[in-house]
Amino acid sequence: MAVATIVMPFHITNTIAGTWSYGSAFCDVWLTSDILLCTASIFNICGIALDRYFAIHDPINYARRRTVKLVLLMIVLIWSLAAIVSVPPLLGWSDTGSLYDSDANICHLTEELGFVVYSACGSFFIPLSIMSFVYLKIFLATRERLRKRAQACAASKLVVLNGKSNTPEVQIDLVSNESNNDTAETRTPSMHPSPLLGRPPTANSSSQKLEQFFKERQKISLTKEKKAARTLGMIMGAFIFCWLPFFSVYLLNPFCKDCGLRGSYLELALVILGYVNSCLNPIIYTIFNVDFRNAFQYMFRKFCRRQPNLRQSRTPRRAQL
Repeated sequence: MAVATIVMPFHITNTIAGTWSYGSAFCDVWLTSDILLCTASIFNICGIALDRYFAIHDPINYARRRTVKLVLLMIVLIWSLAAIVSVPPLLGWSDTGSLYDSDANICHLTEELGFVVYSACGSFFIPLSIMSFVYLKIFLATRERLRKRAQACAASKLVVLNGKSNTPEVQIDLVSNESNNDTAETRTPSMHPSPLLGRPPTANSSSQKLEQFFKERQKISLTKEKKAARTLGMIMGAFIFCWLPFFSVYLLNPFCKDCGLRGSYLELALVILGYVNSCLNPIIYTIFNVDFRNAFQYMFRKFCRRQPNLRQSRTPRRAQL
């Protein structure tokens, strides 16, 4: 939202006019804000990835440690790191000392080699490496946990035995009150059918029901596994698709100043593609993450309830006038 309201309007006017009309000082502030907000957006994605990793890797302890203070600390840390990456040009770390070219009357990112490598690694390539590692660990941990759950379900103590009497025997655990020791006992259901229950179950029918039950559990686990893989794939795919082309060209510019990439339509398209990622993130997380979806629904309902109250409070005043 901040990218759409603060950065993009000036970028659109600058692109349409072909010149920068807001002066040198505002050029530095605007480009610094551009780097700051885009970097913070990337760091937020990285922070969410780390949060999910700890929630899956150590759910009990992390749920106890994840307090409001910890969340606020993470937010402050994200914006502080984003400021460390984006502020140096504002302090003079650029090839000309300013991001504004008075001769050509344009406002552009610096091509100073040291800052380009520093900002590209800090804003994208390091977070990309962290996210790739974390999401891979999340995917593997989730898949392993679902597989263990399916195996535990298949290895349940509910066992149907086909004996001489063709009567199913179910092994159950009983607790002896006298010795306080666990003892195993096998009970055989009565062969005298109850008028309400009808015919007693056979071993074959019980086996078929158990087999169907285990298949359903395995199907649910497989569905969850596919959904987790699809969600992680979309998040990483959108992030890489939107930002990798821009940062590749951004990193290439200082090494190939005669390539004609600066100010080209290709560079403009890649900048816009990076902005698109800020629009895609809320959509992806809202569609595929229940917590985000519930939070957005709560905010929307709260906003809708507030609107009628505002209208009712304004109506008497208008009537008096």
